[in-house]
Amino acid sequence: MSEDNEGIAGWLDDMVSAERKTTKPVVAPPVEIPLDPMVLQSRWCAHCCGPLDVDDSDLCATCQSKALATKEPARHVNRFQKRSGFTLIEIMIVVILMGILAMLAAPMLMQSKRKAYDATVVSDLRRAEEHLITFYMESITSAYPATPAEADFVPSTGVTVTQWSIEIVGREQTVHIHMEHANSDSYYHATYFAELDYEKRPK
Repeated sequence: MSEDNEGIAGWLDDMVSAERKTTKPVVAPPVEIPLDPMVLQSRWCAHCCGPLDVDDSDLCATCQSKALATKEPARHVNRFQKRSGFTLIEIMIVVILMGILAMLAAPMLMQSKRKAYDATVVSDLRRAEEHLITFYMESITSAYPATPAEADFVPSTGVTVTQWSIEIVGREQTVHIHMEHANSDSYYHATYFAELDYEKRPK
């Protein structure tokens, strides 16, 4: 009985070994997985290995927010330090201020010019007085000159003698002279020598 069992076991072993020799192993065909070109071109986060959504950084937005939360807050930077020019509003403010200053300064400048013109005319009237006295002292007839040229008087630049007349009442002589500046809105009247007076009159 034991010999029969051994014979059957040997026969089964031979059948199995023969089948193993004749049967080829089954190999599964390779599976091609399509790759997204955007995935191939994307960069990966250096911390979590996730795709980057910021091009100029090595960390994704989540990792950047975590990193900023653990660091000190950035120091305040003065916004005027990085600016190289002026804004339109600043330029307009400067122009308006300059206009206001010009409006305030223009009347004062005109007034100072008028005073300078008047001072020039008064100075010429005083010089005319000196020429009148000199001519009178050197004159044989004790008369005053009838014209500025006769008195050898030359007015300053911009000053014009509009009247030079002699009034004789009895033995008294009175000289009337009008002078004005070209840039002034008034003229001066002078009387020699009954009453020496400089009177400013409008043109």
